[in-house]
Amino acid sequence: MGEIHTEETGKFDSNGVWVQPYNAVHWDGNSWELKRIAGSGYPRNTVYAFGENDIWFGGLIHWDGKNYSSHTENFPMETNGDGWKINSFWGTSSKDFYVVGNDGNIAHYNGNEWIKLKSGTDLNINDIYGSYNTLNDTFEIIAVASNELQGAKSSILKIVGTQVMSLSYSPIEHNLSSVWFLPNEMYYVSGDGIYQKNHLSNQSWENTPLKITEYYINKIRGNSVNDVVGVGGFGEIIHFNGKSWKSFFDETNINGNYYSVDIEGDLIVSVGQNQQFGALTIGRRVK
Repeated sequence: MGEIHTEETGKFDSNGVWVQPYNAVHWDGNSWELKRIAGSGYPRNTVYAFGENDIWFGGLIHWDGKNYSSHTENFPMETNGDGWKINSFWGTSSKDFYVVGNDGNIAHYNGNEWIKLKSGTDLNINDIYGSYNTLNDTFEIIAVASNELQGAKSSILKIVGTQVMSLSYSPIEHNLSSVWFLPNEMYYVSGDGIYQKNHLSNQSWENTPLKITEYYINKIRGNSVNDVVGVGGFGEIIHFNGKSWKSFFDETNINGNYYSVDIEGDLIVSVGQNQQFGALTIGRRVK
């Protein structure tokens, strides 16, 4: 996702038509295909899929397997010159869908309309994640907020329906960019360090900024408490196997940063920037 150029894009073709950049690339298991979401080269910085025919893209574009449709009507977030300051999506379905962005913005979509949630913070909300809690038969939803490179203040938020409450982030005194958890088993937040706790009711988060890695961790995700991955500055990819963390910094060898990652089964996909080029790294578990 983003703005992808080839030798042909960003200039006029032989017919005098301006060739737009691409804004997505799709992997079908065998090859890559460059795409323009909704027929436009407008940069899309976020994607969230409920299935191959139910995908949301940055700019509030939805793909239903046949057509792209815009869902911007009455969207309650404020805009700037580059559009909405959207940073992350999460939901249980396209009728229960959350969007978080800069300046404390959170919006919820119920399939018919957008509702703005009062977050209680004006920090940039950088990530949101939810997971099913079998003990109380509900989804837990947590978001993290901070203005990176603009001071160390952070916030951790819990969302219940359309209500938002602040959680303890003691003793964290640094920026936070991402969150991942399994309810009642393990909760992680990351940024300037990777912090964890076993239960939300615990007042304090464990670890110190440099205990696991010296690099900033932009995104953290997992399959289970024994299978967690984080990516970040200077090409850092770090994985937890249930006993210890292993860094793949020496293997990635990029001059840049990873900004996002996802893990599914035995596959890890990380995306970022290597100098002026995009970087996409695929890792497969060796059995």
